[in-house]
Amino acid sequence: MTQAGPGVHYSNTMIHISQLAVTSDVIKDATFTNCLVTGPAVLLPMADTHLRGCQWDGSPDGLFWPIETGRQSVIGAIALQGCTFEGCRFQRIGLAYLENDAARVLGGFRAARTQC
Repeated sequence: MTQAGPGVHYSNTMIHISQLAVTSDVIKDATFTNCLVTGPAVLLPMADTHLRGCQWDGSPDGLFWPIETGRQSVIGAIALQGCTFEGCRFQRIGLAYLENDAARVLGGFRAARTQC
């Protein structure tokens, strides 16, 4: 699998997301449509990343990784910058977010479900 980059579009395929972050901790400007996205991995969506109509395997207690506001760095997470995920399913994936960004990141998740 090749490194994700500007304009790359993955559709109807299985993606081992860590393989897209071998040379960088950031996946930029990639689009994923109806993909099975597998880990293990923790993703950190930036403000310009969108998750629509996705499903997450796991409970909210295990999925969400809040990061203290003001923390200077995060090591080990894969940042998503300018990415779009539409209708994807995530397996063995955690979702990190800054505490002050919780409303934006978690707003699409329904209570007691793992869908966005």
